[in-house]
Amino acid sequence: MSLYTSEINHFSRWFTVTNGDALTPPRLTAQDVKDYIAHMQRDGYAVGTINKRIVAIRSYIKDAIERDEIDRDPLLHSKHIKLKYQTLAPKW
Repeated sequence: MSLYTSEINHFSRWFTVTNGDALTPPRLTAQDVKDYIAHMQRDGYAVGTINKRIVAIRSYIKDAIERDEIDRDPLLHSKHIKLKYQTLAPKW
């Protein structure tokens, strides 16, 4: 199983539990991705893991556009999609 497939499967399981429907490109919204990010942040996922999953979702969308399953990127105008790494200073 490729990394892309693994990350999309994780998102798909979360999407199905959260929305009660299977993940399909036409059903995906920017709000779903924002909610997924918030879920991962609450569960303590590392920023790198979250960003890796966002990249996989963006690839999923790009593939769906190329297959004519959707005609636009639902994340195109979303600003809160990529997180920045945080530097943690040691406490003395």
